[in-house]
Amino acid sequence: MSDRRKAEEKMAKAIFISADCWLCVFDLLAPSQLGLGISMISHRFDFYVSEHFKTRKWTLKLIKIRRKNGENGTKGKEIVNFNWKPLPIPQIQMPRKVIGFECIEIK
Repeated sequence: MSDRRKAEEKMAKAIFISADCWLCVFDLLAPSQLGLGISMISHRFDFYVSEHFKTRKWTLKLIKIRRKNGENGTKGKEIVNFNWKPLPIPQIQMPRKVIGFECIEIK
């Protein structure tokens, strides 16, 4: 009988937070924290993280597109930790989840 009482007390102490609240909180975390940390906690959080990535809209930051010296092709660059990281320019349409840019500079 005491085991059942302890289980009931433990359940009473547990706080249930709805999925909508979790999805709002996930907006404040970095995608790497969500994918590598939060989703590993339980199947429930894994489902919430997957749902968050499906419904999330993406805004890209500053992107510079410029030609390298002496080359015909172009390269895209983005700022990562205050360093420019070269990126290939995709030859396909942007995903529908991308809704905007902070700045695009083409030279």
